[in-house]
Amino acid sequence: IKGQVRITLNPDVFLRATYARMFTYSADPTYHEKRPAFIKQLVGLLEPILGDDAVREKAARGIFGGSPPDWWTPEDQSEMAAMPAARYATSDMAE
Repeated sequence: IKGQVRITLNPDVFLRATYARMFTYSADPTYHEKRPAFIKQLVGLLEPILGDDAVREKAARGIFGGSPPDWWTPEDQSEMAAMPAARYATSDMAE
């Protein structure tokens, strides 16, 4: 099987850490093997932006076109979004 799949989601769903999960797989074994390190590095690069409540709120205002909805809060949801290693079953992504 060759090709790509793209699924679109309303952006506000991604602002709720427990509402959406994204699982990826690449047919290229080299890319697939290195993807966890790539994601870790990307998160590190984005930390100055994602790690600040005021900047997260500014981003939310842009996404929502004004004030965020009442349910939205600016705190870091990384821990809430993290999946325990046991949820990865046989995947090597738990490393």
